Amino acid sequence: MAVQLEPEDFAKYPFLEEAQDFVRARGYTLDRILTSSSGKIIATKAVDRILFALSSKVRFDDTIKLESVEKEILSYSIARILIVCINNRAITEKLMHYESDRVRYFLDKELTDERGSPEKKRIIIETIGIAPDQEALPVRAYVELAAGLRDDSWRLVNRDIQNGLVKIHNDEIESIVREKLRIILHKKLPREVPEEICSRLQPLIEQITRANQEHILESYGDIEEGCFPPCIKALIAAVASGANIPHTGRFAITAFLHTIGMHPAQIVEIFSQAPDFDLSRTVYQVEHITGRSGTEYTPPSCATMRTYGLCVNRDGWCEHVHHPLSYYRDRKKKEQKKSEPTD
Repeated sequence: MAVQLEPEDFAKYPFLEEAQDFVRARGYTLDRILTSSSGKIIATKAVDRILFALSSKVRFDDTIKLESVEKEILSYSIARILIVCINNRAITEKLMHYESDRVRYFLDKELTDERGSPEKKRIIIETIGIAPDQEALPVRAYVELAAGLRDDSWRLVNRDIQNGLVKIHNDEIESIVREKLRIILHKKLPREVPEEICSRLQPLIEQITRANQEHILESYGDIEEGCFPPCIKALIAAVASGANIPHTGRFAITAFLHTIGMHPAQIVEIFSQAPDFDLSRTVYQVEHITGRSGTEYTPPSCATMRTYGLCVNRDGWCEHVHHPLSYYRDRKKKEQKKSEPTD
């Protein structure tokens, strides 16, 4: 007899169309959720999903406690609406990674839990377009997946390609499933949320935004210019010397300094040394990049900085990171360890 998914499975895999159909069939609408007493519980659980995603210390065994099927599915849906309203790329990516890892956690339990089912794991994996014994992927599908996988082994030039298919190995399936899930979850996000809905969710949005800022401060702490990556140092030095730098450089400086906790007024002060400095225009640009526009931008990755022609003065640390923020965080941790007293 063929194995079929049950409501309890929808709580674990709420991204499935069957899960969404399950709550729709019970008459749940967004307005009903936002106005009911049970909706407050669902909204709180939705916020918790995002807060767990923001925490780098999350462990699924400690945090995942399945409640009713409806609460699990609806909290997933509300969390997606919240991050579209917040419109912060970093928060969105963290939630997508969290939800992807959450699904993989339950997929693994299908093999280890006494109530699990290897057949259900196969069904879920095939639902996202991957076979458990997949041996190759079309080049186009592979490129989309590999774009989010950082190790050089995933680069197309390092792969075995035959007849338009990229060969993959058994030990790579889990990574491919995780990344494919992240991509699918991203594509399933609502394209836009009416302003009226975002306004009704504003208290929850503010709670998430505050938590995100706290996590940033915990991650980066006090600002230490000596730990800035070479590209950012070079851009700031160019501004200080009176040179005009391209818009991409101004964007990189602003987004980087804002993310590590520098106040917008301090960022504006840095640009005041530029020969074409215009206070009102600079304030507008800095506020736009740091969130006044409704979108809080994150700094470009190393690959993007190279594309812009802004990757300069590379050092040994650059060889081991893929993002200026990673450089800063890792370098700062290393310097802090050096300054710690030894017994």
